[in-house]
Amino acid sequence: MNYTQSVSYIESLMPGNLNPGLLRMTAFLHFYKELQSPAPCFHVGGTNGKGSTTVILESALNLGLDLKVGRFSGPHILNWNERISINGQAASQDDFAWCATKIKEYSTVFSNETEHDELSWFEVLTAMALLYFHTKKVDCIVLEVGLGGRFDATNAVSGVVSSIITNIELDHTHILGDSKEKIAAEKAGIIKEGIFVTTQVSGAGKDVIVQKAKEKKAPIFCLDQHFDDGIKLVDDWLLASGSLSATTKEILDSLSLPGEHQQLNALCALISIVKANCDKIDFRQKVSAITGNKLKAALAKVYWPGRLQVISGGTKYPSMQIILDAAHNPNGAEILDSALNQMKINKRCYILGFFSNKDVPSILAKLLVRAQAGSVVIAYQADSHRQTMAKDEILKLSSSLRPDLETIHAHSMQEAMQKASEIEKRGYTVVATGSFAVLKDVMKELGWNSVEHANPVNQTED
Repeated sequence: MNYTQSVSYIESLMPGNLNPGLLRMTAFLHFYKELQSPAPCFHVGGTNGKGSTTVILESALNLGLDLKVGRFSGPHILNWNERISINGQAASQDDFAWCATKIKEYSTVFSNETEHDELSWFEVLTAMALLYFHTKKVDCIVLEVGLGGRFDATNAVSGVVSSIITNIELDHTHILGDSKEKIAAEKAGIIKEGIFVTTQVSGAGKDVIVQKAKEKKAPIFCLDQHFDDGIKLVDDWLLASGSLSATTKEILDSLSLPGEHQQLNALCALISIVKANCDKIDFRQKVSAITGNKLKAALAKVYWPGRLQVISGGTKYPSMQIILDAAHNPNGAEILDSALNQMKINKRCYILGFFSNKDVPSILAKLLVRAQAGSVVIAYQADSHRQTMAKDEILKLSSSLRPDLETIHAHSMQEAMQKASEIEKRGYTVVATGSFAVLKDVMKELGWNSVEHANPVNQTED
């Protein structure tokens, strides 16, 4: 298969197996033992922030400790191969297609020779990543959970040396449960026997995480009330390993991703490295006198599109700046609103679109609360294989919450951007959010063919 054919193959498998379980993926990895544990793995789950934490980990391990790092994350925005990368560089389309072709063959043989069905779409992607990392001989892997944790395909992978659960919020409630405690039980499913867990979970759900760690005899560090202790933990590790070039606080302050929440994600990532239980790599031996400075530089270079990302309008909208953020649940919206407020951005022009299965009233309540009177909501309905909320419904909900805001329909992203460009001239900041589909359409309207458009990538040697 070529790249286009491989994408068609994966999309033909969606939405995948509706009966959750790890039996098939575990059996598949046992069948193909070379994929079972191609390298030591850092496993990252949680409701929000797991993607950012994953990419921070990748950069810290690669640029800070000189390791060759594979990353499997999602969702993608423009291209499927964004999900699989080494040292920050997405797999080429040719490599992606080769992996898809091989895993399709593997899946057929596996199904023919066992009692199991062929792999679902996310199991295929997970297997492709493991094959790619095995072929390219990475030193370690960072795996982001796709959904939940307990039954997620990534949870079948052995060789986990450190686990992270970022936070617990209400999202995907139709699958994971309608309370934070129920969702926490699903997320806690990634906790492995004796493997260190780092978490910033607070409030409802924290006790569930802590109890699961206790059952698994897994040491746990709870960052919610112990931020300074976390700083000291990393400082002590650097000092004991002979690195005096930069403190943990200086390393965190260099982080390129804006927002206080990203500092928590970054500290989670650093603690997980410090506490990794790995017999293949002694991470402390990777530390030198200049590691602090290297970690500082590594965090300064983190690039994660669509997360409080400020971009220009390019040649099409030359005077325009746009903030892209993938806030798609109430907590994400609250974080975005708080970050905008910290940036003193309250005259806002939103370009909004949502998937229909989201708690849109709660998202809007969090998102619009501090928008200055007269701010603008441009409602847009993305073209997606998933069902999206109608523009009229978005505007109706917005007006019911904030009747003092201006509301505008847009029948296409081009129309939305043109209207936002005029509104920006009145002193408003354009913020596109609500779903990854909205971000995708903004990027396409600007002529991007890759999410790396705003951040040229250095070529990586195999």
